[in-house]
Amino acid sequence: MRPANETEQADATHFMCAATPNTREVLIQLPGRDPYHFAFDDVLQEETGQAEVFETVGAPVVDNCLSGYNSSVFAYGQTGAGKTHTMTGRVAGGGDAAAQEQVGDAPGSGVGRLAGRGVAFMMVNRLSGCSQLRGLAPRVFEYLFERIESMQEQQGRDRLKFCCRCSMLEIYNEVITDLLNPTATNLQVREDVKRGCYVEGLSEEIVQNVEDAMRLLRRGAEHRHVGETRLNRESSRSHSVFTCVVERVVVDRPGDGGGDGGGDGMEEPTCMAF
Repeated sequence: MRPANETEQADATHFMCAATPNTREVLIQLPGRDPYHFAFDDVLQEETGQAEVFETVGAPVVDNCLSGYNSSVFAYGQTGAGKTHTMTGRVAGGGDAAAQEQVGDAPGSGVGRLAGRGVAFMMVNRLSGCSQLRGLAPRVFEYLFERIESMQEQQGRDRLKFCCRCSMLEIYNEVITDLLNPTATNLQVREDVKRGCYVEGLSEEIVQNVEDAMRLLRRGAEHRHVGETRLNRESSRSHSVFTCVVERVVVDRPGDGGGDGGGDGMEEPTCMAF
């Protein structure tokens, strides 16, 4: 932003192009053009805690995924802006640099309640020595597996089955590398009618609980390109994508109206990407 110069003042071409008519909209007005309206959901302040970030961003991602919609969380910003803090937080054995200050796993676990949803989820303290500073990734997987557990209890484990497969890739200098199998590099993006866009040759591993998912996330993070900057001694020098594909299978039983019974009905897989 700068003051209008003499030419702009003489031509009366200086104006305020951006305005906020309400708390969730930005209006861009240019001379001779219809205004552009841009809506947004929330702006989280500096003092916002990890739990509120999860309730605002993470929980809807899981709910959408289990409702059949692909979902993603995209973290972007300069070095030191807080991407790692937001996405992983302080997780034992990984996370941001401040995680090195942790003294060990806390015993037991606490139970929280997701505000406005009436869904209980486990705060798995054994994943982090400082549970309140856990980021989106551990909280998302805690909520995902808690939702799966609840749905199976309601519909029956023999009738409703889930399979969660995770992958992690790195994009560095326009080269794609499998972070779970770093020897697989220079992978190619493909597209077909059924699968859509996918990375050919990217490995996937099945996860059965939160610990499995976080173990893969930490393992992949160890293989990322890093480099020192003035703001961060171990800044990531690349982009990474962690994906969890959730498959749900409903097993037909005799008398359910599903033909001769005993067949499996697999729904279209959906994925969450970080």
